[in-house]
Amino acid sequence: MASSTKGPTVVADKTDIVGKFCLPLYKYLTTNAPNPNDVSRITLNYEKFLLDADGNIIRRYPRQVSLVLCSFV
Repeated sequence: MASSTKGPTVVADKTDIVGKFCLPLYKYLTTNAPNPNDVSRITLNYEKFLLDADGNIIRRYPRQVSLVLCSFV
């Protein structure tokens, strides 16, 4: 991770988020926090997960919810 005066810069590569080669992070998130539409897999882009400082899932927001409307505890 490189850093700049504006904060850390993270460079990520394209990864699988569904299927046989799903990244373990996404498998954990989708398994432990099904979305409000009762679908465990990520339905499309822009789903959001709210985690606490210890990495516990607090809430999963479907893609239709804007970040402005997300309630952060």
